[in-house]
Order: sequence, then C-alpha cells, then structure tokens
Amino acid sequence: MEFNLDTCKYVVWGFKNAYHTHSHIHEGFYRTLKLTGKTVLWLDQADDISGYDFSNTLFIGEHTAVERGYYWPSNKERIGMMPVRDDCFYVIHGDRAEAKEALGLDKKNWLMWDVFINQRQYETPKKVMLAPDMPFYPEWRRFDMRWATDMVPFEIAAMKPDRVFNRHSRVINWVGTKWHVNQVELGQFKDECERDGVQFRIMGAGQHDESYHDAYGHTKVVTVEDNIQLVRDSYMAPAISGTHHITEGYAPCRIFKNISYGQYGITNSAYVRDLFDVPVIFESDPAALYHHAKQRLAEIPLKQLHDLMDEVAQKHTYLNRLDGMYKAIRMQQEGI
Repeated sequence: MEFNLDTCKYVVWGFKNAYHTHSHIHEGFYRTLKLTGKTVLWLDQADDISGYDFSNTLFIGEHTAVERGYYWPSNKERIGMMPVRDDCFYVIHGDRAEAKEALGLDKKNWLMWDVFINQRQYETPKKVMLAPDMPFYPEWRRFDMRWATDMVPFEIAAMKPDRVFNRHSRVINWVGTKWHVNQVELGQFKDECERDGVQFRIMGAGQHDESYHDAYGHTKVVTVEDNIQLVRDSYMAPAISGTHHITEGYAPCRIFKNISYGQYGITNSAYVRDLFDVPVIFESDPAALYHHAKQRLAEIPLKQLHDLMDEVAQKHTYLNRLDGMYKAIRMQQEGI
C-alpha cells in the first residue's frame, strides 16, 4: 500500500503528555484537523501504540520525536519512538540531520519544516512560494512557515466581541514565555502597566507567578480554553517581542491568537505590524506602546476589530498552513 494524501489518516506526534514549547504547535494542528473532520490522533512516547493501524498516515511531528525518542522528565529514560513506515508520510519540524537519518535518507516520504523568519530566506536553484511567507526548497526537502492561531475560522467568527477596548478590566494576562530573549521588553511594558494601576500577570509556558496561581488555581500549563478566557478578560493583549526576534523578523503565534480570541493586535515589532492589511497598534518602545495602545483602543471602531479578526481567520490559521504543507507533499511525491 502506498501513501495517499487524499485518503490518509493523521497523527500529530510528540509532546502530548509532557510539556514542551512545541506542544502548542502540535495542539494547533490537532485541533484544526479534528474540527475540520479529519481522522486524527495526538500521540507521543508515553502512549501504548500497540494495536494501532498506522497504514496510510500523515505524521506531523518534531525532530526529537524521530531521532531516538526524548528523555522523559521524571526518570531521564529514553522511551518509545514514532513508528517509521514506508506507507506513511512524515512532515517533521526542525531541519536536523539525525531526524533525516532516522527517517531514511534514501526514502522519499518525508519533508522537514521550520518556522519562517524574514532574515532567514534563501535563494537556491529552485525556490517555490507555497503561500506568503511559506517558501519551499525542493532540493533540501524543506519548507518554512509561520506559526498560527489554534482557532479555526468558524470559532473566530463566534469570538467577535461587542467592544474593542476592555477598559473595565484592571489586569493583563500574558500567557507565554518570559525568558532572556524578551525579559527586558516585557519588563518595560509591565512597569508602565503597573504605574497606571493595571496588574501584569505572566503565566503559562511551564511557569507562573504566585498571583496567577492564587487567583486562578491553574497549573503551570494553560489550556487553550483558559488561554482564550484569560486573553478576553484582559485590559489589552499585547504581543511583546524581544530585540532578537524583532531583528530577525520572527512573528510570535501570540499575535494571531490574541486577535482571533477577540482582542485588538498590539505589537512592538515592525515585521509583525507589516503582516496585516488591517492596521494593528504599533510602537517600537514597549513602555510607550502601553500608552499608545491605551489611547488607540479608545478610538478604534468595532468593525475594524472584526475586520482584523476576519483577516486572521482567512490567512493565519493552521488550515492555511496545512494547505501549503499539502502542496509541498504533492510536489515531493511528483518529484518537482
């Protein structure tokens, strides 16, 4: 039996039972496939996969899932790996030699992909644009794409609020990673919030502060449903980038998620600003961004927010990313 993209099943493989930053990407793919009627499972090394029929399956995974398995945090033991079969196709994040070797360098049933950033684009003998910001390099068997919201279009339509500015809230819930790449910029924005009497809570990404835990009682990993509610409850929902990400042109999935959840887009990255036809709120200085956003949110008409949400629904969901992925798979199979 050969792999058939038109009739295949789907498996999203990796980081279901153990937190990893890539868990959010896998959940986005899984939710999208499930909500659009595909036969899909989300599995990882902790699952008992005996008895599963993996024939004619498209696996979407991450490079450590196929190299040799990853270390389970509790005992540092290497455990089960993703099954590698000739009648399946594999699309694996992370262009790593070890992953390619595990999949079989002589095989034609896999592609690698990585996150798209503006400053990492290549001119090769053949470069095909699968979609905007989605280049495919056939000779390398690799394509790049941006992250996306974990919502699908009909969910985004149902999220449309009846206000632009959530002015009655006095808290901003930042759901994501605070680390050396962005801690300076986050701190600058946070300081201005708190000078203005708005609390800035940092949570998720395997971390949280005690104020969040005491107020909400959640663990360190925030579910999609909780993320939606936390963002919608916020005074505003900025997507703050660190200097490194601003310089290289990386767009965090947070900007797409926050908009799709019903908050107006706010960013300190010019690259992120330029992604949208409907203008988002931009100021390069994080401290000034808080005050600029506060002023602009009070002026923006509701229709403009709804139009911005429509733009994300049309261009920045995992449905869009899957469409490009399918094009790359068909080109790989046809030897283009």
